[in-house]
Amino acid sequence: MKNQILKSLAIVLLLALMPLSLSTAYAHKRGGTVGPAGPRGPAGPVGSAGPAGAQGPAGAPGATGPQGLVGATGPAGAAAPVHVIGESYQGGIIFYVDADGQHGLIAARTDQSAGIRWFNGVDRITGTTGDGIGAGAMNTAIIVATQMGDDQVGNFAAKVAADYSVQDDGVTACTVTNPPVTETCYGDWYLPSKVELNLLYNAKVADVVGGFADNFYWSSTESGANFAWNQDFTSGNQRNSPKSSPLPVRAVRAF
Repeated sequence: MKNQILKSLAIVLLLALMPLSLSTAYAHKRGGTVGPAGPRGPAGPVGSAGPAGAQGPAGAPGATGPQGLVGATGPAGAAAPVHVIGESYQGGIIFYVDADGQHGLIAARTDQSAGIRWFNGVDRITGTTGDGIGAGAMNTAIIVATQMGDDQVGNFAAKVAADYSVQDDGVTACTVTNPPVTETCYGDWYLPSKVELNLLYNAKVADVVGGFADNFYWSSTESGANFAWNQDFTSGNQRNSPKSSPLPVRAVRAF
């Protein structure tokens, strides 16, 4: 009996509460107030890196830095030697120097020939009219190149001078061995130009260079197809002579 009464009361209470529940549900459906947001969930995993973008344009050059300090002045170098006329030097005797004593001309100590022709058997114009200090070197090279074809085994004044070589003492011949021994050898001699030959004559008169014959000496300066300049080392006179004339040769070189 008691249980029957409790069951009836429960039914009555349930029926009483149903309108309230339906009413609340209807209110939510019609737009009731939204409750507060829940807490933020944890961050998801990092995605894979995308491709690299294109390189941007180069930036403007930076400003020039300040100039560095000037270094200390180095020690002074040794003074260049000053050469004088009459000095034994590089295979011969100096018979001419320029104003500063740094450059000049050297004469061989002895003659390279007591008498030899200027040409190589054929009279021709070689074009060696060069004169002045240093001109003899070019004249000699041209004469040899031009005349060697006239006689391959022939010998002549310019070739005798060009073939001369000597060691530093001006007396000892250069050694011809294979391999050569260690020595200082000078082989850049040449037949002097007309002006250089006159300077050499003046050095002979001043007793700076000796060993000359009382004869005319060849220069490398040409005066035509058949003649070339030479100088008398007794009187100092210069003249033209046939290229076939056998005259002495004294080689010189420049430094």
